[in-house]
Amino acid sequence: MPFINTEILKAFVSDEGFLVKDTVDGLGEAIAQADEIIYQKTGISAPTDPATSNAFLRNIACALVVWFTSGMQGKLDEQEINRRKKMYDDAIDALDAIQSGRTPLRDNSGTVVSSGPEKYFATTQRLTSPL
Repeated sequence: MPFINTEILKAFVSDEGFLVKDTVDGLGEAIAQADEIIYQKTGISAPTDPATSNAFLRNIACALVVWFTSGMQGKLDEQEINRRKKMYDDAIDALDAIQSGRTPLRDNSGTVVSSGPEKYFATTQRLTSPL
């Protein structure tokens, strides 16, 4: 199951536009793409029930889907395109911060569920020959 579903997406966009229709061609693929990006950046798989997904990751997934579906919506004015692009950029920046360890990802109760990459080899001496 994905991080979001159509009900969560409707609450995120909160307007009567393209994304709140009952059937949107390509929406499932856009949601799957957002889930895969989140998994690649955090290592966290989508939950079985989108309602139980991490709220922060849910918002990131919504921002990604809104950007991915922009091309399906016909003509958008420049201000709306820029707003959606900024949401996408902010979502990717947040995922990069989680991946690098700059920003810990917390679950809905505040417990840290991710950490940055750990060093697996470090030395204070210059190596001059093979180990």
